[in-house]
Formats: sequence, C-alpha cells, structure tokens
Amino acid sequence: MKKWWIFIIIIVILILGLIVYWQYKHHLDYSLNSKYCERQINLDGKDSCWNSLAIKEKNVEYCNKISSNSWQKKDCYTKLVELTEDLKICDLNISEDFELKCIHTISKAQRNKSVCDMAKTNVSKEYCLSEYNRMEKIYAECGKIQDKSQEENCFFKAQLI
Repeated sequence: MKKWWIFIIIIVILILGLIVYWQYKHHLDYSLNSKYCERQINLDGKDSCWNSLAIKEKNVEYCNKISSNSWQKKDCYTKLVELTEDLKICDLNISEDFELKCIHTISKAQRNKSVCDMAKTNVSKEYCLSEYNRMEKIYAECGKIQDKSQEENCFFKAQLI
C-alpha cells in the first residue's frame, strides 16, 4: 500500500513539473520579440507589435518594419525621438511636418537652442526657435525670427503667459 502512495506522489510531481515547464515555454513563445511580431497575421496587430518592440528596445529598425500607410509608423518614430533624443531620426523624411516637430522635441528635451540650427528647412528652424523662445520665456528673441508667422506666433504666445 505504501508503494502505491509513493508511486502516486511521484506521478503528481511529474505532472506538476510538466505543467510548470509548459507554462514557462508558452510564456517564452509569446514574449515581445521580433519572432513574435513576424508571426502576427493581422496587419494592425503586426504594426502594433513592431511599434511596441521599437519602443521597448529603443531601436528605429523596428519602426521601419511598420507598413508605410499606418499611422503607427509616424507614432513609432515620434516616441523614439522622445525617448532617445536621436537627431538621426529627424532625417528620415517621415512626413512634411515630422522634421519640424522632431527637431523641436529634441531641443525642448535637451533645453538646447542650438539644436534648432540643425533643421534642414528654414520653416523647421523658425518653428523650433519660436517654440524654444516661448518655452524658455525669452520673448526678446521673438523679434529675431525671420518667418513673420512664427515671429507673430512667438509674440502672441508671450502675451498669453
């Protein structure tokens, strides 16, 4: 009789061990990694997966894998700029307004006006300077902005504060 109890206990322990192993293996298969993203069938699910993985790993290459017509592509690059403050991302020509906001985001995060000088277009540079001056409350600098709409924007925001 005692041998049967020992046998049953050993079987129960083996079954519990197999359950724990299966749970562990199952968890590894579905953790967020590139293989998991590649296995996604639904395009929105795949794009969302690449977006999350790019943010988790702080790797722009995963943003590049998001389908070009997805809103998540621009969102991915924007979040990475906020996390990494990497100016190279601003050069990726995501959309017309991306560089404008990208340069400004880095300038704001670093509290560094000279980042605005790295903008490729005058519009981006002027927007960055206007927003930087407003953020730092340097309204005397508003008059130095060449783009009249950005200059007016800078002075207008100065009056609101």
